[in-house]
Order: sequence, then C-alpha cells, then structure tokens
Amino acid sequence: MRELFFALSHYFAVVLLAFCAYVFGRRLTLGVRYHSPLEQMSFSIALGLGVLAYVVFTLGLCGLLNPAMLISLLLIGLLICRRVWWGWLSRLRDVQSGVDRTNKRQALSVALVLFILLILFLPLVILPLYPPTAWDATMYHLAYAKIYVQNHQLVLTPYLRFPVSPQNNEMLFTLALLVQDDVLAQLVEFLMMAVLVAAMIAFGWRFFSRRAGLWAGAILLQSPLVMWLGTVAYVELGLMLFVMMTVYALWNFLESRQQHWLILAGAFCGLAMGTKYTGLFFLLVLTVVALFAGWKRRNLRQSLRPLVLAIVIFAPWVVRNFYYTKNPLFPFFYDVFGRAFGYELWEPEDFREMHRAIYSRLGVGKDMKPLILLPWNLLAHWRSFGALISPLCLFAPHLLFIFGIARKRTRGLLTIGVGFTLYWFFAVQDPRHLMPALPLLSLATAASFDSLLLRWPSSQRWTSHKLATILGALLLFAPGWGWTLLRLPARGLLPVSAQQRDAYLTRELPSYPAYKLLNCLKGRDYRLYALRDERMAYFADGVFMGDYFGPAKYTRILDHMDDSQRLYDELRSLKADYFLVRNDLARVTLPHDAFFQSRFKLVYEQAGILLFELTPVTARSFQSTE
Repeated sequence: MRELFFALSHYFAVVLLAFCAYVFGRRLTLGVRYHSPLEQMSFSIALGLGVLAYVVFTLGLCGLLNPAMLISLLLIGLLICRRVWWGWLSRLRDVQSGVDRTNKRQALSVALVLFILLILFLPLVILPLYPPTAWDATMYHLAYAKIYVQNHQLVLTPYLRFPVSPQNNEMLFTLALLVQDDVLAQLVEFLMMAVLVAAMIAFGWRFFSRRAGLWAGAILLQSPLVMWLGTVAYVELGLMLFVMMTVYALWNFLESRQQHWLILAGAFCGLAMGTKYTGLFFLLVLTVVALFAGWKRRNLRQSLRPLVLAIVIFAPWVVRNFYYTKNPLFPFFYDVFGRAFGYELWEPEDFREMHRAIYSRLGVGKDMKPLILLPWNLLAHWRSFGALISPLCLFAPHLLFIFGIARKRTRGLLTIGVGFTLYWFFAVQDPRHLMPALPLLSLATAASFDSLLLRWPSSQRWTSHKLATILGALLLFAPGWGWTLLRLPARGLLPVSAQQRDAYLTRELPSYPAYKLLNCLKGRDYRLYALRDERMAYFADGVFMGDYFGPAKYTRILDHMDDSQRLYDELRSLKADYFLVRNDLARVTLPHDAFFQSRFKLVYEQAGILLFELTPVTARSFQSTE
C-alpha cells in the first residue's frame, strides 16, 4: 500500500502540473482553431510548460523562490485563466448523463482499453519513481535546482560542470523540488515524453493518417535511449518536445497560412533554444520558412515577428550568461568572447580541455566514409556512440525517399531531420544530441510506410482495420517495452521510505553514505572538495567542489598530493572544510606524514571511500610540527 500511495501521490502531482500547463497554454491560444483535441492538448501543455518555466525564472531573479509564493502565483494564474476551465464541471455532468443514457457499453470499452494500456505501460510508469542516479542529472541538472531552492533565488553555481547555461528545463526541476521532490522532477520528463508522443500522433493524423501518427509514436518509443531519457532528470525530452512543436506549428502555417501558427513556431523555437544550445539549429529553419513566406507575401516585416519573439524568449539566458561569464554562449566560442571581453571564472586551458573531452569522447570520426556509413555505424557499432538508437528511423525513411515513395510533406521532415543529423555528425557525436531529429525521422518513417501500404490495393483489406493499426503499433513499440521489462528487475523494489531510499542510493552510488553523514552532522554549513566524485554534487547539502574543469579542477589538488602542507593550503584556498577521496575509482596515494595526520582527520572510510575533516592550523601546531 505504501508503494501505491507513493506512486499515486507523485502522479497526482504531475497531473496537477499538466493541468496548470494546459490552462495557461490554452488561454494564450484561445483564438487558435485546432485540428483535433490531441493537437489542442499537446500545443497547450507544451506552451504552458514554457510559461511555468519562466514564472519560476522570474521568481528566481526576484529572490522569491519559495513554495508559498509559487503556489500563490499559480492559483492567481488559474483564476485569471478561468475562462478555460470554468465550464468543465457542467460539461462533465452533461457528458456523464449522456453516457448513463446511451453509451454505457462504449464507456466500458474505453475504460477497458485504458486499463490494458496501463498494464502494458506499467513498467515504464514505475521507472521514473526511483531516486535519481543518472550521471548528468545528479552532476548538474538537479544540482542547479537544489541550489536555487536553497538560496530562494537564481545564483551563480561556479563549481558545477557548467556554471551557467540555458535552463528552461531546470526551472521545471526547480518547481518540482519546491512543491515536492526529485521524483517529481523526473516525472516532468515523463510528462514531456507523453506530450511529445501525443503531438506526433496528432501531427500524423493531420497531415497523413491516424495510422501514420500512431506508428510514428511507437517508432520513437522503440529506442531504449528515448525511454530512458523519459525517466531521468535530463533535458533532452524538453528539447525534443519544443523542437517538435516548432516544426508542427511551421507545418500548420504552411498549410493554413495563418500568422498565429508562425508566432507559435517562434515561441516554441525560443523555448527550445532556452533549453539547450542545439535548439539554435531550428532558429535557422524558422528563419528560412519565415523569410520565404514574407518574400512570397511581400511583407518581410511581418515575417520578422516570430524571429524576434524566439530571440526575446531566449534572451534572458544569454544576458545571464554574459553577466556572469562575459560569454553569452558559454562555454562555446570562448576565444572570440574571451578576447573581446576577457575570461571570467574559467581559464582558456579549461575551455580547451573541455572541448577536447567533449569532441573526442564519442563517435567514429568525421570523414566522408564514416558519414556514408553513419546509419550502419549507429546500429552495428553503437557502443562507439554510447547508446543504441532505433535503426528503423535511420534506414527506412532514406530508402523510401530514394525509391520515390515518400510524400511531399515527408520530404520536408526528412530535409530537417537529415540536416540536423549532419550538424550533429560534424559537432558532438553524442547520441543524446541527436534526439531532436528523432521525432521528425520517426514521422517520416511512419508516413512513408503508410504511403507504401496505400500503393498496394491488396493491403487495404486488412490495413483499414483499427486492430491492424494497433497491432502494428504494438509490434513497433515492442523493443522499447522489452527494455523497460529488463530494466525494472535490476532496479529492485521501489524505495518509498527514507530508509529504503538511502539503501537504494547506497547500492547505486557507493559514496552516498559519506554525503548522508555530512548532511546529518553539518546541514548546509560545510564546503566539501570531492576528488573524482563530480556526479554526487546534487547530494551535498553544503557547497560541493571538484570537477575536471573550472575553478576547482582536480589538477589543483592532484599536483600537490606529494606534499601534505601544500595539499592542505590548496584545499584551504578553496575554503574547503572536508576532503573526500574516491580510491575505489582510481588509486590516489595520500601523504602519511605527521602534518597530514594532524590536519586531515578521517571521519568516514568504507570500500576505498575516504572522507577527511580539515582541522584548523594554529600557531602552536606550526611550532610543534617544526
């Protein structure tokens, strides 16, 4: 029962979040005529999530990040937007009475289908409920949010992997930590994945067929990487959602020529850029479409509006980056901005080391041969990239396009998807960075298959049935579903109490007990330098320091390991109170002289994990050591 209550309370919270997002997004688009309820829901929730992100951002700038202020603002916003939901109760009663009179059997069948879907997706529903252990989530995504909540405002985080960055998605994590916990932060990504799939189904329904939309969503969820990203506190799902809505709005504009779709495309493009820098690629797409439309209408001024809107939405993060680092696109283009405005926080060597690490860590090279063999390499040599992506959306659309089966709209999706893939290939070949292209390629694949079936008259006898469409979707979804089944037993029982959570985190993260000890003893009143344990930044309630780059980089400490006095002085220059060493990851030879033993007090030791307290140096202690 505790597990059930834990799950229901968190999903109730994410439903409330989706409700608020829908109301805010729908209020802003009351003048928009949607093609289907699914299209209305996906556009409204996606836009509303962006609104919520900037509400949190504004509160953070004003130093008002606290639950009472946030909830008060949300309630006021719901009252302002009452036009959206005021008539829902009366309509619900009308629908219920109508169902009681005539459609009981249909209602039971719908309930049965929903129950079957719940059972089918149960493994996926459970996975986000586990405590966060994913590397980047605990290293900086959730760490940002925790620091902001602790300080009740947006502050500089100089010791995290990226001191500043576009953080629309992290604003939603901050909201989750304010009102509940980090599990809700993971459910934010789960919600975004659900809205993304709904948007893809609605897109296919509008431009191709219901079958194409349903199959496109199944093809997207075929990739284990997508399923995993939907259960952890990363930002790729947020980027994928906002990119998908940008392209969706552009396609609606090209079909209807209604200006509000172009405005919506600009808004979503700004949200995508404010989530991750790779969203800048789609500003180019938006620019090409908007200027082409303006040129045809001979009204370029009107076409500039969505571009200006996108830049305005993205601008707060650029301004914040520049304020703290003198680089609006930190850490990129460091030479250009460094020479013009000077270097802040980081030295040029830190930038060079980070770029070498990022650009050389993954991939199969950037020559012509690896480019030609890219789909094959992503399938056969996926370990070189670090994760497996569904081969179907990589091979099928290109082959169908070559053989002339792809429709006109499909070619547009392919052009953007392949264009982004080329950008990804010559930039950073991390499969997570390829994610924005995946919904577009999945839609192109499903639409091409649908077009192929329509060309065969004999296939229409069975493909026209809804059961065939559903079975096809289940077959396409099977690899992703199988991944969730395999993943769940490895996680063990769902931890719902504090003791169970601690036991789970200790099993997954061996150094967790040291952080738990520090938090219990000192609360937030400590500064910790952790050597080679950067992924644990989120779990430190005090100030966490230590990374491969930046002002507290590891070389500052490793260069002084042969001299306890210099090691102590270097840690003290960072105002560190505690020093944690991960000898279980890489052996570090610590000094054993009298000075080390007197100034480094061992407070925790387990399985090669050492935690020292740095004791203060007095005049008498200097005399005794001399």
